[in-house]
Amino acid sequence: MLRIESSKLFWGHPDASFLMSGHWIIGGGHPGRTCLDLTFLAYVQNVEIEYSCLHYWLWPKQEAKASFRLEDVQQDIVAGFWSTLKKRCPAAKRVVFNQNLMLCDVMEEVEKVPLCLEVLLRASPKDIVAEAVIMQTRGEGENWKTDLYSYREKPQWRNVYFRPLGDGGWEYLDATTRNNTVLVPGRLFRGLVGQFEKDSFVLDRIIFQERAFWPLVIEALDRHHFDNGKSNAFECPKPECSVRFTKAGEWTIHAATTSHGCARAGDDLFDILPTELRGVFKDRYNMLMIKRQELSEVYTKISKDWNEGGEKRKRMQQEIFQQLENDPDWATDEPAADHRIWKNFTKVMDPTWNGQ
Repeated sequence: MLRIESSKLFWGHPDASFLMSGHWIIGGGHPGRTCLDLTFLAYVQNVEIEYSCLHYWLWPKQEAKASFRLEDVQQDIVAGFWSTLKKRCPAAKRVVFNQNLMLCDVMEEVEKVPLCLEVLLRASPKDIVAEAVIMQTRGEGENWKTDLYSYREKPQWRNVYFRPLGDGGWEYLDATTRNNTVLVPGRLFRGLVGQFEKDSFVLDRIIFQERAFWPLVIEALDRHHFDNGKSNAFECPKPECSVRFTKAGEWTIHAATTSHGCARAGDDLFDILPTELRGVFKDRYNMLMIKRQELSEVYTKISKDWNEGGEKRKRMQQEIFQQLENDPDWATDEPAADHRIWKNFTKVMDPTWNGQ
């Protein structure tokens, strides 16, 4: 009974949403094109969709430089998106499209929500609340705009939340709303295909953690001086900066707007921390480096076996093809020879591959 009740709280937590790729969903949501745990997704109630440009997915017949018109959108693709999402996340109640970054060659003036996203939001099923988190920017003395790019000098940024209304308008949600992104765990990685895909998946997760060090270090230094009723003023750790911080949050804002204290975790990032905190962060960083080394050893072994050629390479290819053709974990709508995983495998196994 306790497990059932705690499960409801876990899956239905209003401030936590589970992240997945919009391009994976719009491309059919095939098991073989993701490393996420599909069994886990079946219980998710709050979904967060990350995406870049969706214009050419929803208007595939669009001619270059022609205007994108709402009446020309390919409705079967829109319907397919929601059908696939419901198939992969049958318990979904809320879907948030998060425009953290929108790399797109479609330059358009947008007041609130880009057209490609508006099309999807307004087509959402009645039992799903669909929202958008949009990144807006402005220069000094300007109004906030939903820009695909910002060429302003030292622009200000903010996230705003919109929900479509039945009359064609938009509900502007409370700006204090906080959406905590949760990464979906990886699947069970079986066989040679699983071993190869796990290497890439785990490496991506390690990189995410490495990138998180800087904001965590900035917050840790702030909290060290002002948490739990403390009020220990301090100066910016950058030698040529004499700004003094007397309240919680001042240092965090200063660091975010000036990049003071910014450094790679492998360099001198942790040096701005007091000794007792520095050790905690260094231990965590060293643990990630150990994991990186373990992944490197696995990759090196696979590459060595493959590049020996002969019967060993033949057996490896047979094993990969057998798994791609018969293992439902890696199913797509294409033959093994055209599978994304096979193409990627042969590319990275080439000794001349440079990581591109």
